[in-house]
Amino acid sequence: MKNISKNMKRAISVATFVVFTLAILCLCSCVFAVVRPDGLDKVRVALVENSGVIVESSSVVDVVPGKSAEFTVMIKDGYIYQGNSADAHYNPKTGKLTLSVVKYPTTIEFYLINTGKMMKLELESPTMSLVSHDGDDEWFDDGENVTVSAKESGSSNFIGWSVGNYADKGGVIISTDLVYSFTMSEGIKLYANYKLADQYTIVYHANGGTIKGQSGDTTTVSTKKGTQFTCRNTIHSNGTFIREGYVAVGYSTEPVNFEDYATVNDIPGFSNMGGICVVPEDTCMLDLYVVWAKESPSGDFRIKKNGSSITIEKYKGKDAVVVIPETIMGLPVTTIKGDAFSTTALKNVVIPKEVDVIESNAFTGCSNLKQVVFFDGVTEVSNASFNSCNKISTIVLNSQQLPYYAGTGEGTFCIKYERVKTAPGKMLVVVSGSSTLNGMDSKQFQAAYPDYTIINYGTNAGTPSYFYLKVIANYVGEGDIIIHAGEHGSTTMGSNQIQFKLFRGNEQCYDIFREVDMTEFTNFWSAFYEYQHFNDRTIGKVNEYQTYCSSMNEYGDLITTRAANKGYGVSASVNFKNPANYMSSANAGRLNEVARIIKSKGGQMLGSFATMDERCVTNDARNQATYDAYTKYFADNLDYPVISNVGTYTMHQDYFYDSQWHCTNLGADIRTKNLLADLKAYLDNPENY
Repeated sequence: MKNISKNMKRAISVATFVVFTLAILCLCSCVFAVVRPDGLDKVRVALVENSGVIVESSSVVDVVPGKSAEFTVMIKDGYIYQGNSADAHYNPKTGKLTLSVVKYPTTIEFYLINTGKMMKLELESPTMSLVSHDGDDEWFDDGENVTVSAKESGSSNFIGWSVGNYADKGGVIISTDLVYSFTMSEGIKLYANYKLADQYTIVYHANGGTIKGQSGDTTTVSTKKGTQFTCRNTIHSNGTFIREGYVAVGYSTEPVNFEDYATVNDIPGFSNMGGICVVPEDTCMLDLYVVWAKESPSGDFRIKKNGSSITIEKYKGKDAVVVIPETIMGLPVTTIKGDAFSTTALKNVVIPKEVDVIESNAFTGCSNLKQVVFFDGVTEVSNASFNSCNKISTIVLNSQQLPYYAGTGEGTFCIKYERVKTAPGKMLVVVSGSSTLNGMDSKQFQAAYPDYTIINYGTNAGTPSYFYLKVIANYVGEGDIIIHAGEHGSTTMGSNQIQFKLFRGNEQCYDIFREVDMTEFTNFWSAFYEYQHFNDRTIGKVNEYQTYCSSMNEYGDLITTRAANKGYGVSASVNFKNPANYMSSANAGRLNEVARIIKSKGGQMLGSFATMDERCVTNDARNQATYDAYTKYFADNLDYPVISNVGTYTMHQDYFYDSQWHCTNLGADIRTKNLLADLKAYLDNPENY
């Protein structure tokens, strides 16, 4: 008889006394070969019938040696076939039990599991070779102690045991221990959850809605970590999540409602649709819940039907929070007419994703309006659409389309933003336009300051450095160093005017616009219009989010080959004798204000200068005395140390590549060494500055 497990032995049903006696008699009768009238010697095969099986054929057959014995049996409900004592073949579909090539008298016993008395343990894992339990099979007695074990490998890290499903599909983690013991009280299915060492997983919960094309209320996205992107982009507003009478406005780490919060920035772990979210490094898993905003009653709007769409002509309600319906009368709302909301008591408005036109004066005079949620499907809008709306502090820009600039140097500023948000410990950030984007070797900084996260926050001289400094200030901690080295112009020297390139550079992280108080900035809506109509964005090209950018490293440096001056025209137009032209008192005040915030958090802001081709400087200002005077003006007007002299970074044309700001690789090397020397001198003797 073959070996069977302890649980199988427990489960074998006991035959009645009569059946047992029959078995003994059969066995005894089979000690010798049976001689039949036809003169052929035969052997007897007997099948033991018990409480879990019914033998529908004869339970005893005599067969010629070398032939097969066959029985017809039925396994009763509540029993599971586990094998038999003779290794006979059993076909559960036909009920046939066949013992091939009979050589000697045989008695066959069934091994069965009585499921009414036993409980089943099931284990599921994507790497089954790494999980086990302490039983010989999957059936256990009620109250029996059971221990399950999981192992880790070099590529798979154990997250925990869950019930209901895998954790990334809505299951509940009940233990994170590799070895987990419990008492069997009911049949159970345990899921062993693993994460790949280089993988992120986000579980999206419809949170009262449905998911297009599937029956469940969760959908999972898994992607690999990369050297450039430290966060994950969320699903953009592409119709994945649906809820009648509601507009999806973003995601939260908790199942909450939009109307429960004065601003989305109060919502736990809020992230824009198509924005970024930080996935915890310890688990590489994150649960996100759709945040729904309940639509205002359609009767609150005077509308006009335009063919296959709806125009909002006037808001007739009295509510301070208005969620414009995505559809009215089954048609999409696409236009908000001029004066539709003018002079209302509106404080918070959600503009749904189908709206593409917001006419001039649509929200004129909404003096209490503080938060606007809208989508990047809007193509017609201007500052005039929000005339005299001076209290809009929070703007939520959700994406409903894939990005255009992903994978390009200037379209991947999210790399820098993500790095700031997730920097462990201290960070050292250099903020500037393209002179730093093309003019810094961060690896040298990393070697000099190995305890810091180095971030090249070089962007574009057409975007306000003050905006980025305000964002960075939100994440400053004790010991952080922020170096501002703006180009010579108001945009990078404290201006608060939004430029269209700001949207281009942050196309993959629209969340960044929630990071600042927008009452401090101007020109948002007209800059967004310009961005939407910029010629290379209108051709319909799209990329996947977080497309790898081969020309940028993880620090944010552009690493293209810039071997020699390509030849470009310049005019001597930068007059260092008039420094106020490049940093006004108002702009200096803004820089000082953000420096105070950084200092209050234990960090320090320092001043330096952008690199520039010396041919751009007017002839009368191209001397060290003027450089010193220009530097002193900044030092006198800024409430933080200016650690560099502008003359150090006004360099020979041979060190520039394709513009007066963009260094060759050699120029970037020299600039980096100079900035490192300036920083070391300051840190060694800060009292001298």
